[in-house]
Amino acid sequence: MKKIFLLIITIIFLPNINAVHNEDHKFLSVEYHFCSFNEGMGMTDLMSVVKKFNKFLDQHSDEQSYQAALLVAKYDMDNEYDYIWYGGWPSRKLKAQSLDNWNENGQDIAAEFSTVSKCDSASGYQYVARDGGITASNTPSPVYYRWCNMKEGVSRSDVRETIDEWTAAVTKAGYKGTSRIFYPTIGSRESFEADTIFVDIPGSHMNDYDNWQLRRDNPEWWEKTGPKFNEQLQCGESVVQYDAISLTD
Repeated sequence: MKKIFLLIITIIFLPNINAVHNEDHKFLSVEYHFCSFNEGMGMTDLMSVVKKFNKFLDQHSDEQSYQAALLVAKYDMDNEYDYIWYGGWPSRKLKAQSLDNWNENGQDIAAEFSTVSKCDSASGYQYVARDGGITASNTPSPVYYRWCNMKEGVSRSDVRETIDEWTAAVTKAGYKGTSRIFYPTIGSRESFEADTIFVDIPGSHMNDYDNWQLRRDNPEWWEKTGPKFNEQLQCGESVVQYDAISLTD
């Protein structure tokens, strides 16, 4: 079967800008499921279960804050898995509440997901460096991931201070979209090969172009913060682009 690399990502596209914030307005709880289709199953079968999953979220809206979008790799393909499901919640408390409700009421749907695919799983959290208020959309829009590792002696707070310094400059100049750092913490997925994963969500290709233009016209931004990033991080040369489409209603 031809492999399809999909990332189902949540919280990037939220219908309410306030929903992205947790108690301290900075961190989101997230999970990844790296999945391969069982024999005879495919994307149509998965989407059929997703429809039932959306109905479950609607029926349990008081207990559920989980949202999702489909993100398809563009220009880069990972053939190890058929798709990756990424989910998230605005806070650890809401995650706990949602998971308890899912364990109590969602096991029939969970069994249907298991019939379609088998998955390895991992979880972590995202630091929201810049919240651009991107809303849910059925129109594909770009999302960029870059994998980095902290150098010896560097802490996560050191990197966050540097990204906050960069963010303050670009936001003041009119930079568009949302910026996050993903930290994988628990799970069976061994091929992240990074402890600091940057996520850039411009919201549209035109926003991406406008941001590029701002970077080109303001080289002093990187001249000021670039050396700090280089001292703190060892990053891969490539950036992976995905097209994201909202999945949850």
